[in-house]
Amino acid sequence: MAAAEAARRLHEETGRDCAVVLVSQSGRDLTDPWQVIVQTPGPHPLGKAGVRRVIADVMADLGTLREQLLDGKLATA
Repeated sequence: MAAAEAARRLHEETGRDCAVVLVSQSGRDLTDPWQVIVQTPGPHPLGKAGVRRVIADVMADLGTLREQLLDGKLATA
């Protein structure tokens, strides 16, 4: 859910389609992904600073995302 939200926010900010994968590591806090993979079409990647900011914002909002999911306000498929 967090990866989909990050992709949505990146698209909203940049107008570009993107896919986001958040990779966790055993023993590591879920709010601190081990790796973040962002894929966009075309030869020009998104700026690292903007991606880092959006990922940090999404990770900070995990509680809100969880509540929206439990309340049925977010689609799961």
